[in-house]
Amino acid sequence: MAPHIIVAARFATEDAVTEELLKILDLQRDDFLKREFMQAVDKMLGLVPDEQRPFEVRLLGEQSEVKVVHSTGAPW
Repeated sequence: MAPHIIVAARFATEDAVTEELLKILDLQRDDFLKREFMQAVDKMLGLVPDEQRPFEVRLLGEQSEVKVVHSTGAPW
């Protein structure tokens, strides 16, 4: 579940979550394994496929009707 939490945080905040993690790491004791922690986070991000933000496309039909198509953000 941790990979999904990290990916959700990154999706919601873009790269701000990475900056916050670096700030938190700076506050840790000297014996904390900072490099290993960041490598684990990076590995978790690699386990979950990237998703893009959802969007919608509006199409105008022949009778002037509007059809809205919603993207799920999932890869095609």
